[in-house]
Formats: sequence, structure tokens, C-alpha cells
Amino acid sequence: MKSFSKILVIGFLTCVLNACYSGFDSNGGCLVGKGDITTEERTFESPIQNIYSNILGVVHIVQGNEEKVTIKAQPNIIARIKTTYVNNELRLEVQNQACLNNTQVDIYVTTPTIQRVTQSGQGEIRSEGVWKMADMELITHGSGQINAEVECTDLKVQINDYSKIVLKGKTQNQEIDISGYSEYQAYDLVSNNATVNLQGSGIVGVWASQQLNATIRGNGCVLYKGSPTITQNISGGGVIHPVDTN
Repeated sequence: MKSFSKILVIGFLTCVLNACYSGFDSNGGCLVGKGDITTEERTFESPIQNIYSNILGVVHIVQGNEEKVTIKAQPNIIARIKTTYVNNELRLEVQNQACLNNTQVDIYVTTPTIQRVTQSGQGEIRSEGVWKMADMELITHGSGQINAEVECTDLKVQINDYSKIVLKGKTQNQEIDISGYSEYQAYDLVSNNATVNLQGSGIVGVWASQQLNATIRGNGCVLYKGSPTITQNISGGGVIHPVDTN
């Protein structure tokens, strides 16, 4: 009787494990796409103001009149992608925080308002066209990346770990907080004033025409274009240096 019970338990566990890991890579426990690329559209009645992505893929953000998300991926991947809405923030995540393996994922987010954009993990966020707002905040964690063209009055940027932000466009004031081995590449973002707080070994490249305030703690580097008045505070082996504009 005990042997029979053990067989039932083993059989039950086998079924559960097979169900849980169906569609996953046996080597790394990652989701593997199956079938042809397809498209699914999801709409929202509430306004999207902030966007957070933890997707290993490319998120394209379009500033338009609608509130919608279009996902292009294989069917079993689309089924696992969560689009939740909390306090004016759209969150793009994979169910159960599963990783994706050799899978193409493109997500298009359309919204009139873009106030804060956050990339976490290894994915990428791109602007499709120009993001235009009075105030804007961009944040990266992990080894992800944001590539965007922006037009705003005040811009705040937070870059952490091994991540990267590449910007072009124009702003009056930009405030950059960067830590770890991150990179901020914004030579093509024309600005009047830039404030940089760099901790670690990161690299910051900015354009400032009037004022550059830079604080470096560590071995980081601040490179700049323009002819700003510079206020600096360096502890460690950090440097501030102009870049040839020719």
C-alpha cells in the first residue's frame, strides 16, 4: 500500500512539473517561442502616463492620441506577457518573471503622455518619433538601454548598474544621476544647464551651453560639448573634460 502511495505521489509531481515547464527551455528554464510571429492589441481606458518594462525585447513608445499596446511575438510568448495598469503606470512584464530565450519580442506602446519611462533588466526601450513633454524622467536598471529623441523643459535621468541611455533632441535643464558602470550618451541633446551626480566608473557625455555642475565620486568621467561655466566636486580619480565639436 505504501509503495502504491509513493507511485501516486511521484506520478502527481511529474505531471505538475511537466505542466509548469511546458514551453520552457530544458537547459535554462527559459521560455522558448513556438510558432509564427503574430500580433495582439490591448487597449486601455485609463490614461497611461508612466511606462515600466522588464521585458527582454524591444519596447517602442509612440506619442499618439490613443492608449494601446500592440505585442508582436510568438503566440505562447504573447500569452505570458502581462500588461498591468497601476496608478497611471503601464507595467510590461513576463508572467512568473520567466526569462526569454532566443525569442523576438516587439511591443508598441501608444499614449499621449510620457512622463516617466523605466527600463529594468536586459531589454531596450526606443522612441518612435519625438517625445514632447514639459517634464520627463528616464530610468534604467540592470543592463538595459533607452534610446530616445526628446523635447522637454526639465529632464531627470537615473542610470544604474551596467545600463545605458542614449538621447538626442533638446531640453533646457537636465539632471543626471548615474552609478555603477553605466553610460549616458547625450551629446546630441542640446541643453542650457546640466547637473551630473556620478558615483562609480560610469561615463557621462552631455551638451551644456550655460552651466555644468558635476560631482564625481569614484573613477567616472564627464565629457561635455558647449562652453558652459563649470562647477566641479571630484573625490577619487574622476575627470571632467571637453569634447572636440569639430
